[in-house]
Amino acid sequence: MKNVCYVMRNVLLEYSAKKDLYVLFFVMVLVIFLTGYLTVFNLDTEAKILKDIPLFFMPIFSLLVGVLTIYGQVNNEIKNRTLYPLLAKPISKAEFLLGKFLGSVIITLVFLYVIALFYWLFLSFRGLSLDIIFVHYLILLTVRIFLIIAFTLFVSVFMTPAATFTIAILFFLISDEIPHTLSELMQVPDLHPVSDILIRSVYLIIPHTDIFDISRAVIHNWEPVPTHLILPIVAYGLFFTLVFLFLGTWIFHKKEL
Repeated sequence: MKNVCYVMRNVLLEYSAKKDLYVLFFVMVLVIFLTGYLTVFNLDTEAKILKDIPLFFMPIFSLLVGVLTIYGQVNNEIKNRTLYPLLAKPISKAEFLLGKFLGSVIITLVFLYVIALFYWLFLSFRGLSLDIIFVHYLILLTVRIFLIIAFTLFVSVFMTPAATFTIAILFFLISDEIPHTLSELMQVPDLHPVSDILIRSVYLIIPHTDIFDISRAVIHNWEPVPTHLILPIVAYGLFFTLVFLFLGTWIFHKKEL
């Protein structure tokens, strides 16, 4: 664990000095406060908009931070030849990847939770409140961040940084829609049996990231469900996170450095 913390600390030190994250943070805070000027609607519609716009951008900015902090980590360490002294400490390849993963996760979650605090203060100032459903929203978004960062790290082990970044962003943008598309395809009449089996197999294998988004429940003040009912979704996300970390570690062990 000491080796993992060493790699994680290096990630935190490296990205704490990068201006990109501070720019994203400033833009996100600006979006939240500029939303307060949308006062031309009736009170009910205005309240939904004040909640909706920040909740739309919050996962986008948070997951962008996660991708930016992890997509080039492995390639940069190899390119700059700083990986070899690390592995000579000795730090195992698994510890190296886990440290990178945890460093990226910590940076992203700090970003997310500080933004969430600004969001809560903003709504409180406007006379609106958030209940336990917003906590559920943050928990599920946190798990989604785990999954996206693990997926990006997995891809970065065998792809170039540019390709990794592109694939990770595409995965984030379309992963919510793929299950719906596959579900519609399974309803097509007279579908060839082979195609049907293939589509159903892909539907079962791929992570269904759409289940982590409960922003509508926050916006429309739906009645919150008991906390324990979201635990299966959390376990589902953590399972795929571990799958991607395992696959990334396995490929990294096989990779010629």
